[in-house]
Amino acid sequence: MLATTPPPSGAGTARTELRLLEQARAAGAREDFVLAIQLLDEHARRFRTGRLAEEREALRVRALVGLRRGDDARRAATDFEARFPLSPLALAISQMADAVP
Repeated sequence: MLATTPPPSGAGTARTELRLLEQARAAGAREDFVLAIQLLDEHARRFRTGRLAEEREALRVRALVGLRRGDDARRAATDFEARFPLSPLALAISQMADAVP
């Protein structure tokens, strides 16, 4: 019989989720938007509906804006607004995406 690794505890999962977003945020602050997107993609794969999904998708729009990928940023902003219609970030996300040529 194969030994299996027990699933991470709730606290361990939350720390991992937070760590990925902190790394993505730091990459964005350094204007390494490619790395930020990679980290956000990993977060989305591992924590599709995680507690920090709203922040992840807001960071995604910011990274796409930083890469000057206007169409992708506007699409991500539209998806953000549909998924998080009551978010206090919705207006800022929309304005940020619209500012990219």
